[in-house]
Amino acid sequence: MLKNLFKTAAISSMLASALVFAQEPRITEHQDWVSVCADIQGQERCEIQQTLNMDNEQGNARLLRATVNIMENQLVMQLLLPLGIDLRAGIVMQIDDGEEFGAGFLTCVQDGCLVAFPLDATRLAEMRAGNVTKIGFRPFNTNETLVLEMSLMGFTRASQTVK
Repeated sequence: MLKNLFKTAAISSMLASALVFAQEPRITEHQDWVSVCADIQGQERCEIQQTLNMDNEQGNARLLRATVNIMENQLVMQLLLPLGIDLRAGIVMQIDDGEEFGAGFLTCVQDGCLVAFPLDATRLAEMRAGNVTKIGFRPFNTNETLVLEMSLMGFTRASQTVK
């Protein structure tokens, strides 16, 4: 399973690169989510994204990029978090006031650290019905958990465009 998720993450990176170098991608806003579609080798591929940024002294810094795409007929969510995270702890997520669930990091790259997990029917239904997903992680060398809130407004419509 982990091997397939790593493969999915690599393919998503390829999709992102293809979207950058292909003809102008079609971007559609769905409230707080956007779908990005492009023709890749004669087939339309679409993924959805949401980015959370924080203003700081150096400008605008990305805290989180969430991407949902399809791999081997299964929806997969990928979260790209900043460097400097305690990888051993993984992340914890909660949709609205639902049950918490965790996921481990797959790897870190120059842009941040990657978590990927399948969106099964239950989790997808929870996200479509929800308002907010809380994502908790620990900076390295602390016991304090930082929590980011990712809006689910527009997720239902956006997730229907993934292909």
